[in-house]
Amino acid sequence: MNWTSRHPVIVWTLAWGAIGLSARIAGIFDDNTPGPGWLAFVVGTICWAVAGSTTVHNIGAEITRKRAIIAASVWASAYVWLASVALPLSEWMRQTRFGSVIPPGFVGMVVAWAIAAALAVAVTSRLVKRELGFVRPVVVAFRWGFAFFFGGYIGVPLASILGQTSEAVLGSAMAPSLAYALGWTAASLIAGLLAATAALTLSGSPDHRHDRQMSTT
Repeated sequence: MNWTSRHPVIVWTLAWGAIGLSARIAGIFDDNTPGPGWLAFVVGTICWAVAGSTTVHNIGAEITRKRAIIAASVWASAYVWLASVALPLSEWMRQTRFGSVIPPGFVGMVVAWAIAAALAVAVTSRLVKRELGFVRPVVVAFRWGFAFFFGGYIGVPLASILGQTSEAVLGSAMAPSLAYALGWTAASLIAGLLAATAALTLSGSPDHRHDRQMSTT
């Protein structure tokens, strides 16, 4: 718990990478690659739980085992909600026209992804630091939502580009599907690094009492 709280950007980056790889294996973004959908669900829930526990320190609360468990539960629940909403929302976006504009299907997933992150950090703020008012949790939630939307919006196209590039470059040395998965995972890690850095930087300074306490242990 100490290591994860000290390195939230690394934890979130790895979480994005693991989720991206599991989504690729499950064929979430590719109708021609059917796979075990449950894998993306299980991996995503675990990753959001682990990475979400690091947000306690970042939102300005002293981290304790109880608060870490609360945060992990909230973020895991948010991902479960995300999984139940993202795919239907994406399909609705795919079939809905706005005048002459047909939005890409992944936009629905990205919107749900951002909303889930915003709700999770807002609820975590209220549960682990009750003295806060409503303004800061809402502001922090907006910043996390924006960061996750930004990361997801650039992450999916980048994953497709790097996946195809990796397949073209490494396809002769390994299985093409493995090469594509490597490129997809690399893009997910990059998107996660950008999103986590933005979210954790914009959401404010942590509790310095906690920093002093950890430095003396």
